[in-house]
Amino acid sequence: MNRSPQRRGFLYFAGPLFLYWIIEFGAQMIGELFVMIPHAMEIVSAGGGSLEWESQEQMQEAMLPMYMKAVEIFMQYQVEIMTFAALCTIPLTWFLFRRGHKPDVKNPLFDQEKAALPKYLWIVLFGVVFCIGANMLIAMSQLAFVDPSYQQASDVFYSAAFAVQIVGLGIVTPLAEELMFRGVLFGRCREQMGFYRAAIWSSLFFSMIHGNMIQMVYALALGMFLCYAYEKFGSLKASVLLHITINMVSLIATKAGLLTWLCMSPGRLAFGVIGCAFVGAVVFVNIQKCSDNRIGKEQRTPQPPDEPTGWQ
Repeated sequence: MNRSPQRRGFLYFAGPLFLYWIIEFGAQMIGELFVMIPHAMEIVSAGGGSLEWESQEQMQEAMLPMYMKAVEIFMQYQVEIMTFAALCTIPLTWFLFRRGHKPDVKNPLFDQEKAALPKYLWIVLFGVVFCIGANMLIAMSQLAFVDPSYQQASDVFYSAAFAVQIVGLGIVTPLAEELMFRGVLFGRCREQMGFYRAAIWSSLFFSMIHGNMIQMVYALALGMFLCYAYEKFGSLKASVLLHITINMVSLIATKAGLLTWLCMSPGRLAFGVIGCAFVGAVVFVNIQKCSDNRIGKEQRTPQPPDEPTGWQ
């Protein structure tokens, strides 16, 4: 029999996230070290070819070009480093995710009806129109010109080999992020609070890992839909599939030039946004019919008033 959820403190929610960030940061450092070792002589040559300096001024003059060369090399392998870091976080998040699915843990997510496998097609369709529509909205609003870091990040991601993009950005990174932010963080929040508060909290933290304002706003909206997919379908597979679909469509559409073609004409841009909004609305309505799960359904036993309140 499931026991009633105990009120939890802040570390119950934030602890896994801190560990996730620590592992990710450490793995990035290790990845950068492995990238730097084969290019060590190239980096030293950028500073004059010697590590012996006669004065501090000479050292400072040599260090700047060495640093710039190292950054240039790191950027060439940024996707590979990110993929390695994401892989290193999966053992932790998988363990915590499975640990949270003990039979005696009471969580509204576990009471949800599992959607039939053919209905996951609606998730794929929604991912396609969400990705294309969101990218056209960004182009239409010209936000990329307001925030140069967005374009810089895009240049770095799409400069890697396409196979590396598919594996790293299309599969590994979405899986790692879903395990952490939906599987662990949203799942733990859902034990203690309703759907909307849990989705907002987890989506806010999800948006924080993205490096510029445009991606943060995009990730916040995406995070809410990912939480919805998880709860509506009763399985983390739904949010993983949605996230992978969105990333894959973005990579393939960019490689094929589809997004560039759509955004080059104001007419195509306007028609595309309206079309994606219409198709997205139709698909979303069908997703709502995929199961009888009501978003925000509460089945928890009320807590005694004398228990500690924990993180609200």
